[in-house]
Amino acid sequence: MRVIVYAKPGAKKTRIEEIVPGKTYRVWIDASAKDNAANIRLQELLAEYFHTAKSRISIRHGRASKTKYIELEDKRKK
Repeated sequence: MRVIVYAKPGAKKTRIEEIVPGKTYRVWIDASAKDNAANIRLQELLAEYFHTAKSRISIRHGRASKTKYIELEDKRKK
């Protein structure tokens, strides 16, 4: 599954808001964008939100951008 995430790094509290069901999310991240910390924390938050492992979540496009295209690997391999 592919989703678009609008990241808000440096937030005081974490929060995930679903904008378009199953497709687009806004995520407030309690880590700064410095040294990739926000991307790592984003993967942790999404893993918790989607009840999956961090290793199944990858940023396909937008590592240095606030708009990120995320790939959520299916739990069952085909």
